[in-house]
Amino acid sequence: MRAALAIVLFIFLSGSIVSAQGAPLTIAQGSLRLWPEFDDPGLLVIFAGEFAQSGSFPQTVAFPIAAGARNIQATYRDASGTLLMREYTLTGGKLTYEVPVPTFHYEYYVDRPDTGAQREINFSFDPGYAADVLEIVVQQPARSTDFSLTPAAQSTSRGTDGLTYHTLTLSNVPAGAPVDIEIRYTKTDSNPSSPQLAVTGSTASTVAGTPASASAQSWLPYVLIGVGVTALVAVLIYWLLMQRRTQPSRVAKDRPANGKRSASTPTRATASARAARPAARPTVRAGTSTPAGQSVVYCTQCGHVLEATDRFCSQCGTPRRLPKDS
Repeated sequence: MRAALAIVLFIFLSGSIVSAQGAPLTIAQGSLRLWPEFDDPGLLVIFAGEFAQSGSFPQTVAFPIAAGARNIQATYRDASGTLLMREYTLTGGKLTYEVPVPTFHYEYYVDRPDTGAQREINFSFDPGYAADVLEIVVQQPARSTDFSLTPAAQSTSRGTDGLTYHTLTLSNVPAGAPVDIEIRYTKTDSNPSSPQLAVTGSTASTVAGTPASASAQSWLPYVLIGVGVTALVAVLIYWLLMQRRTQPSRVAKDRPANGKRSASTPTRATASARAARPAARPTVRAGTSTPAGQSVVYCTQCGHVLEATDRFCSQCGTPRRLPKDS
């Protein structure tokens, strides 16, 4: 009897364990981000979230991805919030890789059809698992206008990067039921939103995710260098001027343009030269005489006797000092 009860209990517990292990995974919270023309001409697709069965990991998971997906990255988020890369396989349109924890994160690019300035993107997304909550966030490209989203966004907000984000939230999304998303907008250039961030519409407070003051910071060093060079040149000019002022000045008055001495423009000694010259005795020129009763006139500079007809000293060239009228 006891043996029979033990067998029945073993079968029941085994069935419960197999049932628990075979239960399909469900996503407790999933976030789909669609960024058209972000850093690539195509559409960047990012899907991240966490499974509800936190105690059944590690496990191998598989997610359907769009045909033509490129630049695929399969990761998971560890306890510190860091994304860690994992090896993956792509078979039958499904991205398969192993995650040691219930978090997942993968992304890829898909080409966008060329529809001219009137952009139109139709994207069908299958989360691969039933999702209790599925948040869809679409980033409006920089410099785009007339943006519309179907299904319609429930809220619109401006991100810290200056771009506009359109958000809608779906609940109880069943497995195998793709969500069709249509994105429309007008954009006349082919430049991506990154690095030209925050240039949407008429708002241009930042360019390339950089505050406008950064442009001033880029030329400020050149201004400082220019100011420094100008100050250095000014100091050099001032020094040269001071050197010229400290040199003794030469008196060039009364010197003819040809530099030669003439009877009408005698050379006069400088004040410093006159001060250093000893006083000369009066001399009388040989062969000259002084009329009786007429006083002898001497040169005020060298003491040489002047003739009555001399206007300049024949010895040193100093002009004759005329007597004052009485």
